[in-house]
Amino acid sequence: MSFESAGYQLLPVLPELVLAAGAMVLLMLGAYRGQQTTSLVTGLAVCLLVVTGVLELMLPAGKLTTFSGSFIVDDFARFLKILALIGSVATLVLSAEFLADP
Repeated sequence: MSFESAGYQLLPVLPELVLAAGAMVLLMLGAYRGQQTTSLVTGLAVCLLVVTGVLELMLPAGKLTTFSGSFIVDDFARFLKILALIGSVATLVLSAEFLADP
């Protein structure tokens, strides 16, 4: 699978692109639908973080670079990204009851 734009490989950046686009969609959903969608947005945010983690794990092993070497994904970066995603999911799950209160 080859994702290219302007001569740059976009495969190493794919999880971040999915996360950014999904976060914008969830922001718009929450802004337009209001307070009653808090649990929906929280659940969708957890799903989005899980999908991002799966995409990160599906990247080819080894060192991936793009944007002329300014974006590098290696095994250590992948580990820390997964760790941050797990922490974010745990935070959302533990704060769901607090976020549900008006």
